[in-house]
Amino acid sequence: MMRISMTMIPVLKTSFARGLARASVWTLGVLGYLCLTAFGVQLQTQEGEIPKGGIARVVYEIQRVENLESGALLDALVVSGPNGLTGLVTLLEGGEVKGVEPLDTQLRRTAREALTGIPRLIQARNPSMSPTQHRQEAETRVMLGVFKVFGSAPDLVEILGYLGPDKSEQSPTAVIKASAEASLVAILKRDRRAMGVLKSIFPGLRLESKEAVLRAVGSYPSEDSLSFLLSQSGREAELTSIILSQVGRVIEVTGAEVDGHALNYLQQELTSQDPRILREACQALGRIESNEVVGDLIRLLDHSDPVVASTAHWALEHITATRISPSSHRWHRWWSKEQAWWNSEAAGVMAALSDSNPGAVGAGLRELSGHMLYRHEIAKQIIPLLKDLNPGVVSQACSVLQVLRSKLAIQPLESLIERGEGPSLEHAKAALKSCRQKGFSS
Repeated sequence: MMRISMTMIPVLKTSFARGLARASVWTLGVLGYLCLTAFGVQLQTQEGEIPKGGIARVVYEIQRVENLESGALLDALVVSGPNGLTGLVTLLEGGEVKGVEPLDTQLRRTAREALTGIPRLIQARNPSMSPTQHRQEAETRVMLGVFKVFGSAPDLVEILGYLGPDKSEQSPTAVIKASAEASLVAILKRDRRAMGVLKSIFPGLRLESKEAVLRAVGSYPSEDSLSFLLSQSGREAELTSIILSQVGRVIEVTGAEVDGHALNYLQQELTSQDPRILREACQALGRIESNEVVGDLIRLLDHSDPVVASTAHWALEHITATRISPSSHRWHRWWSKEQAWWNSEAAGVMAALSDSNPGAVGAGLRELSGHMLYRHEIAKQIIPLLKDLNPGVVSQACSVLQVLRSKLAIQPLESLIERGEGPSLEHAKAALKSCRQKGFSS
């Protein structure tokens, strides 16, 4: 066993003290480093940490730079992701975004100038190359988003480059195509010159780009869009199907009167040998609810293509708001009876609507409610009764309009409801709801 002499004890005490001192210094050093590091991180988080994405990243960039340039804002928007541009536009319009302080007037002005300069900045890079070759998708989405908010007719040339393959046969992604179509629709709504620009550019576009333009035009229902669609009819067989679908859509949404040119075009396509075109023509005619094509649609109930036959049946029910099984014989029998009544009795029944006797008016209304082939023509004759001084007559007129479901009655019914309370108010609301319905259900 090892013996420790009395002379070694002071030495051991001194060594132990020194070791303890060294350990204490090292421990204090580590603790101090950790504290300082934590404190430094906290300071950075509170004062200088750069947000990684979202609108907060964009606002940080706007507030950080005194003279904000388009390039810096573009980089921030690319990093921020899809919500960055949406949030910035909201702030520029004076709106509020959760978790972000509003921009003052000067910052909004600076940010708007930098934002509207982004398309020119992107377009200036490698102008000799096609857009889909040299531009990053994120930058392109930002540019198209700027066009959607601030673009005008001259920007259409750039936007159209992203609707289909370019000269290098490279096609943009589905996301870019969708963004381009959305920008195109927004400019059509904002700038009346845009439709004229499209007409001049359209013939030189590739097929895929033309289809995208037609969809965009159809998404902006107006008389101008209907005129544009009809002006392209009959020129390229590949576009017939999409033109038919968009024409029907525009007419249905706008409620525009169908002129002879539009009706003749749609009716001619019912003689096509292409089932796809027949289906689109049936759908378009069903949407515009023209009773002049009922005979043609009845013949298509016997078509060899079951989809064509079922679409023709849908169109017949939509036009007439009448439920009959898909039998050409039954439809033809009903159609013949309705035509015979219209030609021989309708005029006399409608004349009764002007009778001073409310009972005679009521009898005429009840008779008219059972004839749906000419429901829009009948609705025109009933609408003046909504101003009748007799509340009972007004209520009966509303009840018949509810059955007829004519879109022609929507505005007059709205006016009746706006005039205030009355015994016929509930009838008017029910009729309006029925007339506003899209499609037909039994």
